[in-house]
Amino acid sequence: MIRRADGGWLIAQQSPLTITRMEHLMRLSVLLALLPGLLLISPAQALISKPEPGKGGFVGATVSAVSSDVADSTGIAAKIVFGPNITDNLSLEFGVLDMGDMQFDDPTVTYPEDEDDLPTFSGTENGSTSRVLGAGSEPGTVTYTGLKSYHPRSALINLRYSFSFSDSISAFVKGGANVWKADLYETTIIAYQAEAEPLSVTEEKTDKISGVSGIFGAGMYWEPWKNWLLRAELETTTLEVKEISKNELFMFGLGLQYEF
Repeated sequence: MIRRADGGWLIAQQSPLTITRMEHLMRLSVLLALLPGLLLISPAQALISKPEPGKGGFVGATVSAVSSDVADSTGIAAKIVFGPNITDNLSLEFGVLDMGDMQFDDPTVTYPEDEDDLPTFSGTENGSTSRVLGAGSEPGTVTYTGLKSYHPRSALINLRYSFSFSDSISAFVKGGANVWKADLYETTIIAYQAEAEPLSVTEEKTDKISGVSGIFGAGMYWEPWKNWLLRAELETTTLEVKEISKNELFMFGLGLQYEF
């Protein structure tokens, strides 16, 4: 307020610029007053927040049930994996995989009512047959030669990408190369005309087969203990070389993995 010459008072009006400066000063004062408290809170938040995981690496083992679209029976697959974590989400996964036995059933022999006719084989998709007619006292024969089993083992290299749903549950997808080899076993079955003699069945290792195929998978992680992960996954790969029928495999696995 300003006193006039006649004794009255004038109310001085503040300019908008003066009001703005006062607001800034008030806000600055409030921030300065809160600063000590903010400095105390920040370290506390750092202590309770979850630290970012280190890159490090991993090692693990998995056991899988195997499904095949051509084999009549399959074994159990076992796998050891290891490698570095390139980033928090991306890992380079090496592995050694035993895919278990691939077994193929023998064909069925049917003997005709007419003893002059030769027997026949059914279920010969994995082999071939040859026929020899009888002569004199020698009975005719039908011979089946076909795949009996093979047991593929391989070396793996994959890129695996993981993403988290929570602090303890995450998922992953992966893909890479499956370099495999196996010993091939064949069976030979000779059926004699008119059941003159029992079946002659022999089995022998005939060849080594190998190939390179893609392998792809997806799965889930659960971390019940620090750095220990329970791993569930589905993988698929195809074994395809000229000596055997194309064999598409699905492996449903459970395993344990350690992060370091």
